[in-house]
Amino acid sequence: MGLFARKRKKGTAKKLKALLGDFELPSFSATVMRVLGLLRDPDASIEEIAAQVQIDPGMHVKILSTVNAAGFGLASKVSDIRHAVSLLGRSRLESIILSIAVKDALPKIQSPHIDESRFWTTASERACLAGALAGHLHPATKAEAFV
Repeated sequence: MGLFARKRKKGTAKKLKALLGDFELPSFSATVMRVLGLLRDPDASIEEIAAQVQIDPGMHVKILSTVNAAGFGLASKVSDIRHAVSLLGRSRLESIILSIAVKDALPKIQSPHIDESRFWTTASERACLAGALAGHLHPATKAEAFV
């Protein structure tokens, strides 16, 4: 047993089962997984990536709306997903798709104590800060830090 190995307390698994019941972590859709796989494949073309994005209408619309947002600063509206994918680039597109996938996979929170809009705004701000810090400290990890 290693120096940092920990002994499990008896009954921990039972307590965890009692707390979580039949809860399972949500998973990403097959389309999201295919797009992420293509984004991480250096041999995949922009056309292949765009074709996979088009399969999911929600993802398609969210990417186009992101590219057409005022903050992106384009002079004309982008309506072609291939153009949007090429403008965003692999790293930024991966961050957007992961953000969409995580938000879609998590259950909706119904609580008077949690403002869902504020939660996602704070999460986005922290992701951007983490990405910016990684960009200065270790640029190769910028996308992972954003996530």
